[in-house]
Amino acid sequence: MSSHAKHPSATIKKLWVLYGYTYDGLLAFWPYRHLLDLVEAKLRLRAGLRVLDLGCGTGNMLVRSLGHAGVTATGVDASSSMLKVAGRKLRSFRDAGHLELVQADVQAYLEAQPDNSYDRIISVNVLYAIADQTALWKELMRVLSPNGAIIATTSVRPGSGPIIKEHFEHSSVWVLLRPRLIGVFLIDALINIFGHTGHFAFPDEAKLRKAVAASGASWVSTDVCYGGPQNGVNILFEVTHQPGA
Repeated sequence: MSSHAKHPSATIKKLWVLYGYTYDGLLAFWPYRHLLDLVEAKLRLRAGLRVLDLGCGTGNMLVRSLGHAGVTATGVDASSSMLKVAGRKLRSFRDAGHLELVQADVQAYLEAQPDNSYDRIISVNVLYAIADQTALWKELMRVLSPNGAIIATTSVRPGSGPIIKEHFEHSSVWVLLRPRLIGVFLIDALINIFGHTGHFAFPDEAKLRKAVAASGASWVSTDVCYGGPQNGVNILFEVTHQPGA
């Protein structure tokens, strides 16, 4: 789930490293697991598809993607600690030749790929860390196969109240006291602070739609999530080459 601008500060680099050691605390958090469920359903995976997970973090969406027989995947992340965890988690898929993990800047990685390289591209809570959305979507659509799809989720408004409420509706308060999950919440708070200081840019739906349109792509659908379908703080959206796909 992590990436960064092309020239991140030393502080931001350290933040991503620290995040890698705490991030899987989110697996105990019901809204996060449900978010992954929603992304997986949108992917419509089947044998033969090539998947790219940009900002793959500790590999939680890669685990789900590679659980579909015949899928091959590449995970890209800037954080060495994130990829270390992902590598342990997904060792059997790497050994079988179904998975490649790459430590790289997202934009730089995309620019180095051939046209039509991937059938599905995943972006889970990564877009806020990429400054130039227009350049990003141009490259995303170039490497996406003609019948492919991009499934992305990103925060479009601040606040954790709806997410916590959604958790309480499905799980207990005691889960929130787990050390790694507390660590995630603290780092997320730092990310929000850095967002206010210009280190990150949280694009709203209008800005994202503008960048997608500039790439010549089609915005297929939008769902509100991560806090519920009415009050969620994220949008989950699909982008393709085909209008109305």
